[in-house]
Amino acid sequence: MVLNQLEADGYSCAMVDSCPSNLSGDDIYRILIHNFKRHYLTNRAPFGLHFHSSWFKKQEYLDAFQDFIAEVSQQPDVWFVTSWQAITWNCDNVFDQSEVACAVPNMCKVHSRIFNQDRYLYTCFQCPKVFPWIRNEFGVD
Repeated sequence: MVLNQLEADGYSCAMVDSCPSNLSGDDIYRILIHNFKRHYLTNRAPFGLHFHSSWFKKQEYLDAFQDFIAEVSQQPDVWFVTSWQAITWNCDNVFDQSEVACAVPNMCKVHSRIFNQDRYLYTCFQCPKVFPWIRNEFGVD
């Protein structure tokens, strides 16, 4: 499952519980909704939520998470699934021809300033100028 960085008041967090620990329940709710909308209103890539169970010991965080689930569950095309369920669905799903992005994707060798080396990626579009990364998702910089 893709691990997408969360934006949290100027920070980037790989896991929700690695965001600053001084946040209120309202802050957590705002962060979850903001990051959900980043995915839902753009490319709709899977929005992975990764926690350690101890994070839920703080009651206001648990309440904020439950409010978040209630809010986004109102969308007719939103599901909460485990990583295994997502992988199984992808492997078992037979796509109509109209749903296939491209028959033969481009293999791109592009330089990554973050990793200071060339990286490879596959795309149905033109190869980006540089390896896409946080705050440069399209590799245009």
